[in-house]
Amino acid sequence: MRERYLQVFDRIWIDCLNGDKYKTGKLTPDGDPDPSVFSTEWSREGIQVGTAIGLLVRRLKSSGCEDVWFRHLWGAAKREELPEIGRSARRQLV
Repeated sequence: MRERYLQVFDRIWIDCLNGDKYKTGKLTPDGDPDPSVFSTEWSREGIQVGTAIGLLVRRLKSSGCEDVWFRHLWGAAKREELPEIGRSARRQLV
């Protein structure tokens, strides 16, 4: 499937939201709390399934994927960080 995505799409961005239903009270790599991006004041658990968001772009005349961008979102502010599209926050994979 991954090979096909690289053939069909021109750009791919992936945001890993670090969910894990078996690891409550998990921490960021820096040791700070890492709640689910879906945690709220009323539901501290949020979603319990590991979640990532993928944006795949294809032009009419696609030439295949040149870049795959990936980033981990950690900590309580990950919902606010999600709209930041800046490439400096992402690691290029291809």
